[in-house]
Amino acid sequence: MGQSHAIYLAPVGAKLIGSTRRRAPRPSLQREHELALTQLVCRLELVRPDLDVLTERDARERERDEDRRCSVDVRAEHGVTTKRWPDGSVTDGRRTVALEVEFAAKGTERLSRILEAYIASSMAEVRFFVTDPVVAGRIARLKRDLLVAFGSPGARLCRIEVLPWNASRPKLGIAS
Repeated sequence: MGQSHAIYLAPVGAKLIGSTRRRAPRPSLQREHELALTQLVCRLELVRPDLDVLTERDARERERDEDRRCSVDVRAEHGVTTKRWPDGSVTDGRRTVALEVEFAAKGTERLSRILEAYIASSMAEVRFFVTDPVVAGRIARLKRDLLVAFGSPGARLCRIEVLPWNASRPKLGIAS
């Protein structure tokens, strides 16, 4: 919000500098996502000062500097594995809850790989905050299908919750 303007590189500009072409930015959606995440993190820090609350940037730094795992491994195309850091995370010293602010619909295959990574990870839980009932339904269906695929007796799997986003009072989903 402190920027007086933002500059986005058009496809022609990307070609001129030899960069790869990216999808057109959605500044209003990206700004809404950033503000929602800021609100969520600030609220958690106020309500639960005893928790270690990290943004994605904080988690990347901690993983790099302290050699502490804050990301999950996502299976990508062609057998390549990439790291994914949650939008935010909360740790109480024993367990970590990942926070995902999901305002834009991802493709089903991509979303499925992200959920699969969380289910198989050491995260205790992941909370998806959504505004779109269609996105919520897709996450719930994928979660159900993946839990059946991963569900073996005694398996420790990451819990996945889908929560509605209410900008005025986000439900934290974190026990007080």
